[in-house]
Amino acid sequence: MNTEKQLKLWVKGKPVHNDERNECCPDFSCCQPQLLAPEHERKTFLEAYQKDNEKTLMSMSIEFLGRAFSSKKVYVAGYRENYKDEKKEI
Repeated sequence: MNTEKQLKLWVKGKPVHNDERNECCPDFSCCQPQLLAPEHERKTFLEAYQKDNEKTLMSMSIEFLGRAFSSKKVYVAGYRENYKDEKKEI
């Protein structure tokens, strides 16, 4: 299955793990159904993918990853949200 087909199914609320490429949906809901992102977020991600908007894709991917590990503190180096409560500049 190609990535666009997988993403379109995901936007429709049918998250499918892409076994050909061993890829999860962006929010990991194909493997953890309780993580399914709201429809407006799924649509925004697909639009960003179609427009090659790397900034939005990266930001949303980090958000989805954070939700997947919500019971743990997970920080990605260089992500400015990690430092929002600190006075230091990165």
